Amino acid sequence: MTVRLGNVLYWLGCIAAALCVAGGVAAGVAMKLGTNPYDASIAPIVGGSIAAAGIIPWLIGRACKYVLSGQ
Repeated sequence: MTVRLGNVLYWLGCIAAALCVAGGVAAGVAMKLGTNPYDASIAPIVGGSIAAAGIIPWLIGRACKYVLSGQ
């Protein structure tokens, strides 16, 4: 039973990480295409930071999978 729970938590972490990456890309593109030149200059930093934050839920899910299922 704990093996399944570990796998489910891992996949939820992967989904959350994918949503962070997609959100970061969307935020970067939206800022780049906007009319404010300040937003356009920092768009890669903001988008990259949001996308890089996706590693946190992935690591939490990976840790849950390792602890609960031993994989």
